[in-house]
Amino acid sequence: MKALLNTLKFAVRNDGWRVIGQKLRARMSSASEARDRAEVLEWCRSIAEPYAEWAESVSPELWAEASRFGEDLVARATTELATAKTRFGGGGAYALLYFMVRLHRPSVIVETGVAAGWSSTAFLSALEANGHGELWSSDLPYFRQGAKVEEIGVLVPESLRGRWRLFVEGDRVNLPRIVDQVTGIDLFHYDSDKTGAGRDYALEIVSPLLSEDATVLFDDILDNGHFRDLALPGKRVLSDHRRFVGMVSPGRR
Repeated sequence: MKALLNTLKFAVRNDGWRVIGQKLRARMSSASEARDRAEVLEWCRSIAEPYAEWAESVSPELWAEASRFGEDLVARATTELATAKTRFGGGGAYALLYFMVRLHRPSVIVETGVAAGWSSTAFLSALEANGHGELWSSDLPYFRQGAKVEEIGVLVPESLRGRWRLFVEGDRVNLPRIVDQVTGIDLFHYDSDKTGAGRDYALEIVSPLLSEDATVLFDDILDNGHFRDLALPGKRVLSDHRRFVGMVSPGRR
């Protein structure tokens, strides 16, 4: 009942009926997509590369740095999120994200899905270490829990926010606004609406701005066969044996 009341409050206060309608349609479609999960898991396991081993083979020094970053982030997040009012989801492959930014030194990163800010902190920390680049993020508050906009990215230190542009009205509103303001995208990380339709929409919006050697990363690819079925060159699956990350990185190791 509380979740329903929070949802209604969000809709009234933020003109969020359209967003809620999209999420309801997404939930209905995701139920049928979930039936494909066993086949997707088998496919992922058949081709997945352990990303720690892959990253270390590419650059042992950078992977050691990324691993230290990940350990420090977990220690800080464990303390900071323990008292958070909102129950955020997990942290994702934050060490891998840090590594990719340090390795490829992108100027513009676009991500969907921020939540507590694990991935955002990884991106921004690596950009800071590189000494250049910006992060453009798309998200929506956890309105079913009554979360406030200010809680999005709570883990991101104030010292890193100068490189950050955060949009908080959902991908269907945020992504068109973002692509109108950037001239190119060097790294795109998708971690929001898990349905195939949501992923297709995001790709359609950002694809025209992807640089020639851009890296595209998809989290939670076990939710459906979307990544498996993408007809794109340079496609691979990286794993830490708990989660699987889809990566498209043409012309790169």
